[in-house]
Amino acid sequence: MRKFAVCFHHTNEDLKVWERFTDYLSKKFGDDFHLVTYPSFLEERKRSRREDYDLVFQNPETVFILLERGYLPIARFDNQWDTVYYLRKKNFYKDKKLLKVGIVPIRSVYSTLLDLENIGFDIDKLDFIVYQSLKDIHSALLNDEIDIGITRKDTFSVLPEDFKSQMDILLEFSMGIFHSFMVKSTDIDFRSKMESILFNMHIDPEGLAIIKDLYSDKIVPIGYEFGFLDRLNKIGEKIFEYRNFRSFFKVIDQVTNIGVIIYGNTVKYANKYALDFLKYNEEELYKLDVVELFEKSKAELVKNNVSKRLAGEFFDVKYKNIKMVDRNGEILDVEGFASTVIFHGKPSGTFIFIDNRKNIFLEKLFSGIKELNHIITFSDDKEEVFKKLSENITTVMGFCFSRVIYYEDGLQHSEYTYGIPLKLLEKIEINDKNILMDIVSGYNGDIKAIVFVVPIFIENRLIAIIEVHTQKYINFLNELMVLMEELKSDITFILQKIEKDEKALWFYNAIKSSKDLCFITDFEGKILFHNEAVAKVSGYSSEEIIGKTPAIFNSGRMSRDFFDRFYQQIKSGKEFSGIFINKTKSGNLFYNDATVIPILKNNMIKGYVSIGKNITNEILLQNEIDRVRYEDHLTGLYNYLGFQHKGNEFLKSNPESISAFVLVDIDNMSFINNTYGFAFGDEVLKIVGNSLKKLTKERDIVSRIGGDDFAILFSNIKKKENIIKIVERLLSFFQKKFLIENESIYINVKISVVIYPYDGKDILSIMNKASLVLSQMKKMDDIIQFYDPDLEKQAEQYMIVEDLLSTAIEEDRYILHYQPYFYTDTLELAGFEALIRLKDKEGNIEYPGFFIDHLEQSKYIDSFEKWLIKEVSELIKETGYNISINISAKALDIDSFVLKFSHLTPDISKRLTVEITEREVNENTDLFVDNFYEFKKKMNLKFALDDFGTGYSSLSRLKYLPCDILKIDMSFVRDMFRSEKDTAFVNAMIDLGKRFGYTTLAEGVETLEQLVYLKNNGCDLIQGYLLGKPLDKDILYSTDWKKYSENLRKQYFK
Repeated sequence: MRKFAVCFHHTNEDLKVWERFTDYLSKKFGDDFHLVTYPSFLEERKRSRREDYDLVFQNPETVFILLERGYLPIARFDNQWDTVYYLRKKNFYKDKKLLKVGIVPIRSVYSTLLDLENIGFDIDKLDFIVYQSLKDIHSALLNDEIDIGITRKDTFSVLPEDFKSQMDILLEFSMGIFHSFMVKSTDIDFRSKMESILFNMHIDPEGLAIIKDLYSDKIVPIGYEFGFLDRLNKIGEKIFEYRNFRSFFKVIDQVTNIGVIIYGNTVKYANKYALDFLKYNEEELYKLDVVELFEKSKAELVKNNVSKRLAGEFFDVKYKNIKMVDRNGEILDVEGFASTVIFHGKPSGTFIFIDNRKNIFLEKLFSGIKELNHIITFSDDKEEVFKKLSENITTVMGFCFSRVIYYEDGLQHSEYTYGIPLKLLEKIEINDKNILMDIVSGYNGDIKAIVFVVPIFIENRLIAIIEVHTQKYINFLNELMVLMEELKSDITFILQKIEKDEKALWFYNAIKSSKDLCFITDFEGKILFHNEAVAKVSGYSSEEIIGKTPAIFNSGRMSRDFFDRFYQQIKSGKEFSGIFINKTKSGNLFYNDATVIPILKNNMIKGYVSIGKNITNEILLQNEIDRVRYEDHLTGLYNYLGFQHKGNEFLKSNPESISAFVLVDIDNMSFINNTYGFAFGDEVLKIVGNSLKKLTKERDIVSRIGGDDFAILFSNIKKKENIIKIVERLLSFFQKKFLIENESIYINVKISVVIYPYDGKDILSIMNKASLVLSQMKKMDDIIQFYDPDLEKQAEQYMIVEDLLSTAIEEDRYILHYQPYFYTDTLELAGFEALIRLKDKEGNIEYPGFFIDHLEQSKYIDSFEKWLIKEVSELIKETGYNISINISAKALDIDSFVLKFSHLTPDISKRLTVEITEREVNENTDLFVDNFYEFKKKMNLKFALDDFGTGYSSLSRLKYLPCDILKIDMSFVRDMFRSEKDTAFVNAMIDLGKRFGYTTLAEGVETLEQLVYLKNNGCDLIQGYLLGKPLDKDILYSTDWKKYSENLRKQYFK
């Protein structure tokens, strides 16, 4: 059972919260904590002198009792500085002969009593009555037992309104102190664990709730302010001891080591310590403006603060370090606290300070240590370290003399000195590893100088003796000894490192001159070292290699599976061996048969070593043999044997991946040979082979396995359904005419598809099944046939759509529906978007998702778009409405595009908007920009960028697009209130459109909330089911759109 003691004031007011706090500690620490409370302040101090606790939270006075017992302050509540109020009842009568003042027995509180006199109270007329709790003071005030009572600001804020309404706040005083969490300084593990719990408490919702109930937001470490708190508490202690004195200034004058200055337009008061510290007498100092006591660089800041205080502004400022100037012009570093007070009835300022020169001295010394560490860390020579060390001790750290004696094999090797010695040491005897100190005394016994002798040992060998003389720092003996220990530790460390590096040097030289390819990386793969062979073979210089990852050599010829296996192996701490296909700086390949070994330290991977052999010549010879054996000499593709070999090789290394075997047979090859000759036929085969290579990815395997048969292995397909798109792309390629030797011909093909691993486990069985499917196809009119039963339905749908599209215009299968869009601010009709539909043979309506992708990739797209433009043009001519149509990016050829629209009259073209999706623009940016700027010069059309936000256009692209309208995709409108980010994204698109001069149109508006938001944020046009669904042409004609808009306004703009 662990004990947690909390001060009387807090448990007296918030006992329930502190019980929750204790339960929280028990749960998080994994051990039971018992809450210790006290019945009074006196009992608290009494028991704190003799009882032991694991953790305490105490007021400043008890804190210092515990400090003397070895407890250590570790934390405090954030922004919870102890601020006190002096209260009086509103019916207070000031002119009583004797005023009773209720206080609590805490010494730090008595430092505030001085300010009662400063606001016009005669100290002789104040009778101080000590109460054991703030509750007792509150009760005494209500019962008129006292005239003035002290309380804490945070306590007053939660008192009942009935009590507060009867009180006036006579004085507010911020003491710059706080309550502290403390632990025993000897229990390091407990302290570390407790700090982790306290400092992370605000991250846990349960912990944060407890902290907020204690009037804070988090618990923070105790910083530099604790030393100042100590001195302020001692002021209160002095005032407590002498509170019956007639003047508190006499008390302050007895305080040593802390200065107090009160000022108005000039200095009004300074205690004896302040006068002595600044070397002024009262007459001289009281004539000065307080600004003159500070260094010029701070004059403006001090002047501004003084002006605010004298104008009656109450605020506190704490200075960790600020420079004052004494009568002789010497700069003095102090730590201080400034506050606004009432002095002789007027707003004035106080400045309380302590001498900070010792801290500055220590900072300078340890800054010198830090600089020295930086210098010697990059040294690899012992004598260089000793030379720089001797110089740094004198020039940077401020010692007057330093000498370093370097030993090798027990004998003095060299000596380095800097400065002038204060005492000559004729012989230095080192009997152990401890630091020696020699004090040089004057005639009266005063210390005149100190000489330190610091021995440096490595593995019980004396390496060096460092001798340091000082006259300047004799008042800081303990700190100097700490410094020498730090110096000894740092120098020992760097010398050990140098010796270790020397032992590793011969290993380095051996690897450096090796013909094997060797390099070392850190954990993230950045190259730290490479030998000469790596630079010679790769063609990169050392500057180009160091700091890069081995990806600098990546040729792109190795599969993702190879790298997956490689990283999985080495990241688990195991060696990996394999052949890496790399690329030189000039682009040539080189092959590295390498082993990569993880570097382990404490079972943690710190880096990797790669050792390999350049086998490029062996690989090239084997490749040439394989080329002759596996290459088709007409097309340069793999032949039947090559395809078998590479295909089996791939499938064995990627047994789980989905691959598609596609067999392409040129169905009219015999006709071509008979009509144009075999030489012409060979050109056809070469063009087909070269085209198939371009249509596939580098990892795919393309071959000519027979006279007019081509085989393709499409590898690493994510899902089976993607194979349909692959085949559609092939079919689309063969549906166009080919211009060969000035002859324009069609190349008719039949395509069979077999899927690995579903239809076969090896390349031979897959090839046989594809050949079987192809032979069956020759008996029918099918162009494509899948072996995989799971794809037969999709293949069947493909053929259905193909059949419908082939006769769609002749059999009047296309239908247009029109969805209106409106001006956002008036809801007046702005125009319509024409939406395509398709009737099947039974008269059912099919939507674009069923056929549009096929249509855009087919040879029917040109005839469809001509029909679309004709239909819409007639509607514009009849109605005068603005209408937008969607055009495929395949139509971006300027000549064909102009031809499609050239027949339009200006009255029609100015009301026609052509929509292109952002995705299509991204895929054809240059073509779109170049052609459409020229096109807009010739035709009076508008252009809209459809589905904006889904295609990830860059701003550099967007600013050049010749668009008039940006259509914000409905997905963003639908989700715009899901989060602040989604709302901001829609705002950004609207703002972007305005900045580029585009009209913005929001699609998919379905709620009144969306409508109102888009209207208020400047979107120009809106479209969606809220305002109107797609209509057929008859309803468009029969609707009174002015009345329709008027009804919308009545409904939504009430």
